[in-house]
Amino acid sequence: MRIGIVHGWGWKVGGVEIYLEELIRKLREMDHEIAIGYVQTSAEASKTSYWPDEVSAYELSKPGPSGLDGFLDWNPDLIYIHILLDLGIWDRLLGHPCPSVYFAHSFMSTCVSGSKCYRFPRSEVCSRKLGPSCLIHYLPRRCGGLNPVTMLKQFMHQSALLKRVRSCSLVLTHSMHMQEELSRHVGESKVHRIRFCLPTKPKAKFNQSGTQGRKSFNLLFMGRMETEKGGDYLLRALPLIRLGEQKDITVVFAGEGTKLESWRILASKIEQNNPWISVSFLGWKEGSHKEQIFSRADVFIMPALWPEPLGMAPLEALSHGIPVAGFRRGGFSEHIVDGVNGSLAPDPISEQGLAKAIEDCILSSSIRGELGLSGRPRLASVSGHASELLTVFNRVLTGVRTC
Repeated sequence: MRIGIVHGWGWKVGGVEIYLEELIRKLREMDHEIAIGYVQTSAEASKTSYWPDEVSAYELSKPGPSGLDGFLDWNPDLIYIHILLDLGIWDRLLGHPCPSVYFAHSFMSTCVSGSKCYRFPRSEVCSRKLGPSCLIHYLPRRCGGLNPVTMLKQFMHQSALLKRVRSCSLVLTHSMHMQEELSRHVGESKVHRIRFCLPTKPKAKFNQSGTQGRKSFNLLFMGRMETEKGGDYLLRALPLIRLGEQKDITVVFAGEGTKLESWRILASKIEQNNPWISVSFLGWKEGSHKEQIFSRADVFIMPALWPEPLGMAPLEALSHGIPVAGFRRGGFSEHIVDGVNGSLAPDPISEQGLAKAIEDCILSSSIRGELGLSGRPRLASVSGHASELLTVFNRVLTGVRTC
């Protein structure tokens, strides 16, 4: 099968690119031909693409043989679309005679701001279907910014994206939360939830020792450093953690993003006022470096303010035998069982609730002593995911041929 994979970014930004990197490798091992279509490239030399050099890649924002024209002339049997914002490119892809399958990694096309949550008077998950009523709530509930012109532009763009998503042969997603979200917008019959996969398996099963005699604990945040990820909530929660006799707390932030500098400043203030707390920022990590970070973690923290569509990093932590503390929001929380493999703070979210969830993960003997295979996420292997994906693709192609 000739599969054209389309995604907005041409370098590694987060979990989507990590997923595509492993999927491309597996599909090629299974003797399928792959071409990549991307829109944005990085000017930074340190940024790397997520596909091998021998795979044909086309910059879709450009015309001609090395751009969108060349991608379509490659003549894929099926186009597998991921995050794509450009409406013109959408139209060209949908105009190709082959079917298109869209994977919904985010709330693009179902929310004006894409965050799917209110921020005022408190942070709440929004379950509203995208429509004119969203404009009534956008400014009062702080769904996004405060510029009404920007709001209208975003609404029209997201509505146009939704129209194009509905034109795809099938919409795939990876969590029950996202399945329900997409079903409200495109119809249940057009949405299929597929078992997601982790890109790599843990190299070792890490022991979660008890708290007795421990003088320090290591907390881990891994992900994009953006507002919706809630890193500032984690930092403000640290002084509120109570472990009986005071223990040292070391927190590692691994990742990059626009909030990195402001989180550094906040972390420095917290360290000055609380000498038992130490915070370090390590940047983006992969491979063996990432494994080392997981190997030292006692608790993984997922303080996402928005309903995370899936959340690869906390699922990786669970697979390493590391309990997860966070808020009860989005796809990742479907894999958390309180008292078994982690602890989720209830709504309304707060620093106090997050601190209590972290305490539970550290102090609970049932979590720290019994987090085993039963508490690990039930996800597919890369091979299993690729096989299931190809089965879906073949059904789409068969349906197209019989129409």
